[in-house]
Amino acid sequence: MKYTAAIACVALLAGCLTHAAAQTQRPPAPSPAAAPTATAADRPVIAVADQTMIALRAESSNAMGVTGNIQFYSDRIEFATGAKLSIREVAPKVYRVTKQLDRKLVEGNTLCGRSAVQYITLHTDPAGLYLLNIVTEDRQPATPRPDEFLIDGTCAVYVYARTN
Repeated sequence: MKYTAAIACVALLAGCLTHAAAQTQRPPAPSPAAAPTATAADRPVIAVADQTMIALRAESSNAMGVTGNIQFYSDRIEFATGAKLSIREVAPKVYRVTKQLDRKLVEGNTLCGRSAVQYITLHTDPAGLYLLNIVTEDRQPATPRPDEFLIDGTCAVYVYARTN
């Protein structure tokens, strides 16, 4: 089958947009067993602008013992126990907690002892692991850098690997 693909080119200096069409032959789809596995470098750093879900597997011992695996959405985090933390993005990779956890986490744990969580940040480190910083201060943290493990005001950091 032949498909027409539109290729968009943006000329930054001229500020114009041009379109070109090309005919391509689509090869047969590989069998699922032969499909290549995407690496962390193939995935976007964070892609939760709509209701896209990022499934994350607990990698650090504290993530395994407190949160378990999580699902990160643009408006909430769902934990292994079914608990939900409502959030809204206030800066790139920085989220304000809009509603506290509706139940306890693994083994009755909480994210940060008795302290209420005010902000969370989610970013990837250079190895492609996801770092979830829990902030209890009522001051919005700066957007974390990829080489930054702890941000100011962090009570706990949980480490995850992406599974989808």
